[in-house]
Amino acid sequence: MAKIGVLGPKGRVGSFLVANGCIPVDVNIANKKELEIASLDDYDVVINCAAITDVDSCQHPEGKTTQDYLNAVMVNSRALDYIRSSFSGRLIHISTDYVFKGDKGPYIENDKRDPVNDYGWTKLGGEINLETYPEDLETVIVRTTGLYGSERDFGYYVWSRLNGGYDVPASKELCGNQTYIPHFCEALMFLAHVEEME
Repeated sequence: MAKIGVLGPKGRVGSFLVANGCIPVDVNIANKKELEIASLDDYDVVINCAAITDVDSCQHPEGKTTQDYLNAVMVNSRALDYIRSSFSGRLIHISTDYVFKGDKGPYIENDKRDPVNDYGWTKLGGEINLETYPEDLETVIVRTTGLYGSERDFGYYVWSRLNGGYDVPASKELCGNQTYIPHFCEALMFLAHVEEME
């Protein structure tokens, strides 16, 4: 049975994976020394769930760079180089549909990536970092959108607002195929164990 480490073990996806048998690797992925001390090569597979995902905080006004934006660049882009250079096994990295322009869909793996906001650009930077490594370092990039199934998501927010008798302010410009966290984690575990099934 593969030994699976999870970076970002306290988030919605990471905590679900840990609750289902994966091993938490609770380090700051933007700190190369911490990753080296974590001995990632002790794992057969590492699933990277760590990211800055607050889309609004990743934006930076034109002509002004914010600390939130710099953190997003570091965690979502640069840290992927740190992870991949610290681990020689199968790396499963969670990315996002925000790497696409968003004017059509559903998208497929090879569609042109063309983000429309800074968050998307930080995540695309991470994908490109991983793509620069040799193919013998097995890397799987999984893109998702609109995760739900916890008390920290839009579905829960809508339910709690309606249950309390309140209106639900929401954008009419966004649409997508929402992803149920337990199903998403089931797919990640399949990818982690795929060699054992062959």
